[in-house]
Amino acid sequence: MSVTESAVKPPRKATRKKPDAAQRAALDEAVSAAETRLVPLSALRPSPLNVRTLPYSVDSIRGLAESVATTGLLQNLTVHALPDGLYGVAAGGRRLSALQLLREAGRISPDYPVAVKVIPEALATVASVAENEQRAAMHPAEQITGFRTLAEQGQTPEQIGAALGFGVRHVRRMLKLAGLAPSLLALLAENKLTVEQGQALCLESDPVRQMEIYANVTAQWSGAPVHALKRAVTDTEISVTHAAFRFVGRETYEAAGGRVREDLFSAEEGDGTADSGLVFRLFQEKLDGLARDIQQQEGWAWSLGRNDPVRQHGEDRETFLVQDAPAPVYTRHEQGRLDELQARYSTFDTVCEEAAELAAEILALEEAGEIHAWPEAVKAVSGVVVSMLSDGEIRIQRGIRRRADMTEEENSRPVASVLSTRQPDAAEGVSVPLLTKMSSERTLAVQAALMQQPEKAVALMTWRLCTSVFGGYVSTAHPFRLSVTVSHGTLTAEAPSGKNGAAYQVLMAEKHSLENLLPAGWEQDFTTFFTLDGSVLMALLAFCTACSVDGVQTRDCGHTSRSNLDPLENAIGFHLRDWWQPGAENYFRSLKHSQIVDVLNEAGMTGAARDAEKMKKGEAADLAESVMAGTRWVPAWLCAADPTARPRSTDTDTPAHAA
Repeated sequence: MSVTESAVKPPRKATRKKPDAAQRAALDEAVSAAETRLVPLSALRPSPLNVRTLPYSVDSIRGLAESVATTGLLQNLTVHALPDGLYGVAAGGRRLSALQLLREAGRISPDYPVAVKVIPEALATVASVAENEQRAAMHPAEQITGFRTLAEQGQTPEQIGAALGFGVRHVRRMLKLAGLAPSLLALLAENKLTVEQGQALCLESDPVRQMEIYANVTAQWSGAPVHALKRAVTDTEISVTHAAFRFVGRETYEAAGGRVREDLFSAEEGDGTADSGLVFRLFQEKLDGLARDIQQQEGWAWSLGRNDPVRQHGEDRETFLVQDAPAPVYTRHEQGRLDELQARYSTFDTVCEEAAELAAEILALEEAGEIHAWPEAVKAVSGVVVSMLSDGEIRIQRGIRRRADMTEEENSRPVASVLSTRQPDAAEGVSVPLLTKMSSERTLAVQAALMQQPEKAVALMTWRLCTSVFGGYVSTAHPFRLSVTVSHGTLTAEAPSGKNGAAYQVLMAEKHSLENLLPAGWEQDFTTFFTLDGSVLMALLAFCTACSVDGVQTRDCGHTSRSNLDPLENAIGFHLRDWWQPGAENYFRSLKHSQIVDVLNEAGMTGAARDAEKMKKGEAADLAESVMAGTRWVPAWLCAADPTARPRSTDTDTPAHAA
């Protein structure tokens, strides 16, 4: 549909305010003091200062004409003198049209006497606007014409608004629309252009450019949508609400020669757009300056300002090394103060000003402890990177190494070994595919085992709820919503046993049994659960809690994510051997040939290990399945560590770990 065919939205109602009492009184006084006189109809003409420029409807004129013919003209016209003894009708144009219709029909003569009040020409436009607004809201095109006329007579937006009862912002908007190209104003008057489209085009002050933009957008978009017009005007600009502009600051931007394109039609005061090229240059300069300040204050070797944080993948991984931050270091005084603040903070049940102040001081101490923890030797070869997150928050990354500055030996080290004392996970050396498969298998088994201990499942779920209720931090903005993610589709797709495994079969059998206990219509009415007895509710809660368990491990940036299943397995007395046994297809064929031999040796089956050395990998896997059957052997990296035992060795080159 073309723009000429598009339906026009009704004009937005202007916010009216009480007219300025003094100015309106002066207008009323001038009209009241004007002498009422009778002039012949033939001496009356529409005034060029009458803001009502659009034609009246035929039915409206005919109805008024019949009323005048029956009862006469009940209200005088407001006129001002024209050359040659004629009078221009500033207010009362529809009545004049009705009289002229009666004259054309021969029902009254050209000399028909009409009561008028003559006012000074300077008041004609004000009187026209005031009277028309009192009767029926003018078309936006008429308001634009009237306001522009008053402005050309020297009146300010404040004066126009005060005299006619409009807000200053509305007057300024209409005067801004007066800057539309004449052809566009004509389209607006003909209802072929909406006010919103005119507002978008008015972001560009050059009438010639306005027409070019309108023609280009109309050629590409049916109906010339407002968003397309606005984007065409501001294609090289960004909003002043953009995080980069707010970071730079309007004062700095304008001091650098920038100009804000004000959007008077935005719902927000001061909205507009700015030159994106200049904004981002100033943005980068400010980030660089902030990074240099931190470098000098803390003693880093170099600094860098970036649009986004350094990532641990992609091109960043080839250029930078992100070192793990050391544990915070506090002086005895700082630690004492921190303990005192945390103890006081824990006594508050609700957020208040004092609690917020305590939290701010705690955060400041913790940040200082993190900064002090970096060794001077590390600072001497590392840098600090300052960037901005999408929400406008400044991100400071310390301890970043540039790989170009590192030796070949340093570049080959795992990330965690550069600085951190973090102990690697037992599965550190396992191949990623096998890691994913087996941690999925393990997760399904833990879910099934937890489901069979409902009391513990409920206790764990209750603990999880308490972390939200009593922890003082809620990450989602709504009351008491707790989401549970069930990943059986992904887990069974990865786990070697798939949907045929014992754990999944037990879970699905319980699910089918519980579904039969659900009350009718429970999905639409949560109150139906009030009818369930405690044992059914306990079983449902246990099952849902068990299904929420997620223990799938990944590997990122050179090290394996630590399994979070260990403490849970210890708590419920779980062991994977009760749910899964390694076989050729579900485990051994995923190992290297040498690793199969190592497994057999570790299991004490040295004879079978020697035989496997002489076989091909497939044959060795089949042999391992045969000799290991019934041993209940499970790889050590798939077992929870004994919480009472000494920490495991961090050597990841042992056969049990490697893959």
